[in-house]
Amino acid sequence: MKITIKVNPIECITAANCTGIAPEYFHIGDDPYVELLDGKGNPHGTEFTFNATPEELERLQEAVDACPTRAIQIVEEP
Repeated sequence: MKITIKVNPIECITAANCTGIAPEYFHIGDDPYVELLDGKGNPHGTEFTFNATPEELERLQEAVDACPTRAIQIVEEP
């Protein structure tokens, strides 16, 4: 399934719940918000589109649900 993960840098408080759940996709760098990774450690800023397996989607949704400010969003692409 093709999805886009988005992080709202204004809402993100770097609680790091997402990095604990899916460290291959979320990273706290020099900026005061979470950045997205492509699963291989390559940075993608605050928006990343890719084909996710059902297992990846489940972990990413867990990370979204764990965000205290709801700064992470998953959008299913057509």
